[in-house]
Amino acid sequence: MPINKIIDKLIQISKNKHRYVSITLGIQKNLSMYIEQGRTENIAKQIELKDKYLSRVQKMDMDFYALFSELKLSLGVDSIDKINGKKYPQLKELKKIVGEIIKLNEEIDIIDSQNTKILTKDMGETSNKLRGIKQGRRAANAYKAQKNIVKSLSQHRKKSQ
Repeated sequence: MPINKIIDKLIQISKNKHRYVSITLGIQKNLSMYIEQGRTENIAKQIELKDKYLSRVQKMDMDFYALFSELKLSLGVDSIDKINGKKYPQLKELKKIVGEIIKLNEEIDIIDSQNTKILTKDMGETSNKLRGIKQGRRAANAYKAQKNIVKSLSQHRKKSQ
């Protein structure tokens, strides 16, 4: 395939990826809001939606890297920086889009890290609450068992007398 066509396809894939990564960033921001509000059902939906978009992005990444490898092989280079930008002016656009995608991914990573910390903290607090509830149930069950033993002993004594 001609070099210019490969670069044009890389640009097209990158534009599509940029759109999907932008949507993913919006989803991530919504997720943060739902986490703060404790809206569990919305959190699950957002995570599902995010996973759906990320799987599409992964497919685009595979297509991109296959074409990019073909480009590097055809030109005999190991880096995009070593490709003659004057000979292939579309590279400027490709680099710009890839740079924007990198920035979006960094922003997503920051928000994701914050969300993970909040959810981990919340899970710890929830776990402690559940542990307290379980201990309370055990104590209540032990009390009921003791009460039943005492009750059955007193009934047994009444029958014996």
